[in-house]
Amino acid sequence: MSTVPGLPSRAAWQEALFARRYLGVQLGLEAVCAAFTALGSPGAGLRSVHVLGTNGKGSTAALCAHALGQRLRVGLYTSPHLHRVGERIRVGGEAVGDDELQGLVDRVLAVQGLPRPLTFFEILTLAALLHFAASGAELLVMEAGLGGRLDATRVLRHTVTLFTPIDLDHMNYLGPDVVAIAGEKGAVLEDRAPAYSAPQSPEVAMVLRGLATRWNVPLTFVEPLSRPPEGLEGAHQRINAALALAGARHLDPSIAAEDLDGVIWPGRLERRVVGQGAVIFDVAHNPHGIAALVAHLEVAPRAPRALLFGCLADKDAPAMLAALA
Repeated sequence: MSTVPGLPSRAAWQEALFARRYLGVQLGLEAVCAAFTALGSPGAGLRSVHVLGTNGKGSTAALCAHALGQRLRVGLYTSPHLHRVGERIRVGGEAVGDDELQGLVDRVLAVQGLPRPLTFFEILTLAALLHFAASGAELLVMEAGLGGRLDATRVLRHTVTLFTPIDLDHMNYLGPDVVAIAGEKGAVLEDRAPAYSAPQSPEVAMVLRGLATRWNVPLTFVEPLSRPPEGLEGAHQRINAALALAGARHLDPSIAAEDLDGVIWPGRLERRVVGQGAVIFDVAHNPHGIAALVAHLEVAPRAPRALLFGCLADKDAPAMLAALA
């Protein structure tokens, strides 16, 4: 139970949900697909955007949902959350409440006869789809959790696929190099949804082009927009915005670049004024993400700075700290 002052204690149902993290990452679709079918295949008839990659997935998904949400009722599924788990599941920009999420999770956990227990991420993916179906969502934007080929978000047949920049991360699950990682993420092209990609390294681009050719899928590489969207700082957001715009226009050609402006997505070069200075919060957690953070800090006005850095044990802390230093 949470004992942090000012934060509510975690309810019993959340403790049960978070206990599923002990299962770790279970790469395989048999259990989640069986549960999806048992729940009535919620969301299966809706058009959807599938967002994959290493960095920028959350920003790209949020931008795409924001633009489309000005015309349609959009369901947005992202991960991880910053403050509470319901932030991962939004309809019309509103995160699902704890009480409603409890009911959704209970429905998923009540499914019997699965080949193995569902993981934390699989439970939340199915809960999100139940919520979208019940809330009148007209279109979905789904961010993949890890990889792509065996990710729970693949229970849907998506309308369009977006690839953000692919780089090294989760190598213990996805493979030892960017070629292997690109293969895992690019495997969703087998589903034959038209795809758009951010600019990629030559190795990654070769993998994606090869898979697109194999499955006869149109694949288009976007160019960065002339400016980042209002609401998100950093030159790298020009790439995320271009990708989000391509995905949104695929579903609604009337979408314009200006429709991306005004998005709110915390933890991405998020600046908060504190006294006479400012604090910048950023969720970069791998060398590629740190490089984008460093690029922004290098062009920002110079001032005395202090750095607070933290990461999990499976991350490349020495390389990230060296870049920041």
